[in-house]
Amino acid sequence: MWYIKKKPEFLHMKRAIHFIPILLLILLYAPVQAQNDSLATANNGRMNASTAPVADSLNGLTDLFAKKEYSITYTLTIDAKNKRSIAETYNGGAKTLYIKGNKAKLVFASLMRIQYIYFTAVTLPAKKVAVITKESGKPKYYMALDAKEWKEYNKKYDSAICRFTNDSLQILNYWCKKAFLILPDQNELIIYYYPARPNKTARAAEPMFKCIPGIVMQYEFHKNNKQKIVYSATDISFLPIDDNIFQFKPAQYIRKKYIPGKADQVNKKNLPVIEEDEL
Repeated sequence: MWYIKKKPEFLHMKRAIHFIPILLLILLYAPVQAQNDSLATANNGRMNASTAPVADSLNGLTDLFAKKEYSITYTLTIDAKNKRSIAETYNGGAKTLYIKGNKAKLVFASLMRIQYIYFTAVTLPAKKVAVITKESGKPKYYMALDAKEWKEYNKKYDSAICRFTNDSLQILNYWCKKAFLILPDQNELIIYYYPARPNKTARAAEPMFKCIPGIVMQYEFHKNNKQKIVYSATDISFLPIDDNIFQFKPAQYIRKKYIPGKADQVNKKNLPVIEEDEL
């Protein structure tokens, strides 16, 4: 009777022993996974091709661009049929977008041209919301635009249409959706975007993408079937941005008057031209 009574307790103990390794694995895995999740979300504020997490697995990342200051750097690749054309000198250039609060700055840098766009999202019509500067060569110059002029400057995008697809591409470990942006002249841009809540300042600073419901990670367009131009995100940072990045010092430049529809006209002799299609 003693053996029959104790046998079930012995079996329960034996079964419990089998669960000990599993419990140990869970206890060891949990803190490591928590640390990985923390690193994946923050990663010292920077995400690049080798360190970025797969964005679809991160909670709250879809709101991060709308709430945080950030910068995105795009690398410019140009594939031209004429390898000796001036377009080739832009190959390997970069575009960086800085966003902080209601301020934005776009930096375009290549061997041929360096250009900045300072933008402030304000609602006062008479306030200058955008300053476009030409940094390369001499003399340096700038154009200051108020809200109405900025809208006029970008009016070619007012009637742009977005067409969405089910295709996707992974860029910096973000799963991005594909869309076509059809311009009034019927030219098309191929866009890959991360579906996140857009940043209002970024959208105002780059009206071309106003119908894109997310963060543009890559865009491509073809020029006269002779050139393929691709901007592809190669670095994203959520590190704090120094306020000096957004400060413009007009004393270092010659002012150029903005004439709607005639951006190639200048008010100073021999002043270089801003080519709008390079923006």
